[in-house]
Amino acid sequence: MQKYYFLFLLCLLAYGLTRAQDSSFQNLSSLPSKYFDQIDSKISGLDHKITCETSQYLNNLSRQEQKLSSKISKYDSSAAKALGNVTARYEKLASKMNTKSEKVSKILSGPYMPYLDSLEGSLSFLSQGKALLSESKEVQDRIAKSLEEVRQLKDKLNQTEAIKIQLLERQQQIKNLLSKYTNLPKNISKCFGKYQQDVYYYSQQIKELRQTLNDPSKVEQKLLEVLNHVPAFQDFISKNSMLASLFAPSGLGSNASVNPALQTRTQVQQLVQQRALAGGPNGQQVINQQFDQAKDQLNQLKSKLNQLGGASDGEMNTPSFTPNQQKTKSFWHRLEYGMNLQSSRGNGYFPVTSDFGFSLGYKINQKSIIGIGGSYKMGWGKDWNHMHISAEGLSLRSFIDWKVKGGWWLSGGAEMNYMKRISSLQIFKNYTLWQQSALLGFSKKYSLGKKFKGNAQALYDFLATRHVPRTNPFIFRVGYNF
Repeated sequence: MQKYYFLFLLCLLAYGLTRAQDSSFQNLSSLPSKYFDQIDSKISGLDHKITCETSQYLNNLSRQEQKLSSKISKYDSSAAKALGNVTARYEKLASKMNTKSEKVSKILSGPYMPYLDSLEGSLSFLSQGKALLSESKEVQDRIAKSLEEVRQLKDKLNQTEAIKIQLLERQQQIKNLLSKYTNLPKNISKCFGKYQQDVYYYSQQIKELRQTLNDPSKVEQKLLEVLNHVPAFQDFISKNSMLASLFAPSGLGSNASVNPALQTRTQVQQLVQQRALAGGPNGQQVINQQFDQAKDQLNQLKSKLNQLGGASDGEMNTPSFTPNQQKTKSFWHRLEYGMNLQSSRGNGYFPVTSDFGFSLGYKINQKSIIGIGGSYKMGWGKDWNHMHISAEGLSLRSFIDWKVKGGWWLSGGAEMNYMKRISSLQIFKNYTLWQQSALLGFSKKYSLGKKFKGNAQALYDFLATRHVPRTNPFIFRVGYNF
């Protein structure tokens, strides 16, 4: 009886797996066009940004080096000649971004990007697994087009890595040339410092653009979830992904192409054992000495890489200047939105009011923010027994925040306040009805989770004595930014 019961459970399990796989095939056969639209939009947009940013930085670097060459020629003409043809050098680098390679390398230079690997793998699988999809030629053409764009983007990312390495080498070459002079004029040092900054910011800009690829949309995530339930896709990825190309002999796929320059762990272990046995009783000691020598050589190579500006993670070391972390971010990512609340006691002229403010800041760097804002003044009446909601005015604001230390910021701003009830829009035409305020004080900013940051402000209005009627010069506001 137990035997038949066990067979019945196996049949149910097999039926469930079959139904799940059939469901996956049905989902694949009806891929939405929105999926391909999102891929094409993301890839083409990133491709365009990489090309534009690279061209812009290469133009800036070419101008900087031409200025540097001109200044050096006045100091030492022979040294300027050693720099060669500056314009031709950067035109050659720029031409790489506009040239499509006939054969795209399977290995991606620079940091490994899981999303790009999964995207290329899924499109490659769909382009070869026509039986899983509809026979529509339009769908097949969309897959082929998207796959070609992904591969060309990967090729362009490889080219940016090559350009970055050549810029590092050029920077080191110029640095070695200038290091021969003990009393170098300040204008030459300043010009070379600007050149170093542009090289650094180009590396950071490409890093920012790479990171945008690791944020798949919900549609793309859904497709990968469906594909991961298809055994054929799992087998395909294990043999054809970027990681499989590097580590296939270790068990990720026997048919994947192997980089001949790499050795597996098993091969290395076998080689070490053979060398130890061939060395006799002292074989292990000799092997240890060889490992120590290899370690010293690696440290020397690492030291040379650091001299070129490279770091252990493949990125560039922070140069002698303080980098602006906001410079490589897009305009929209440098904006900071905020809301705040301020309440005032009632008096003979004004009821109890609350200012509901909003702000839009722009991050100049990690220590400075400028922005504009406004507020709406809502009246609550004289006291608890005489509550009445009314519109008591508006406020137009501008501000600047400068970071002092930790979460403390020095805050200042200029404001225009309309302190009467709003009867019509004609008030915006007569600026004499508006009161001016000049504010200065401190802000304390603190975290309210990953997305929100709270802040509390204590400000002093230096023009409060000019207001008629006179207002309280001390202002306290609380709010948050996101």
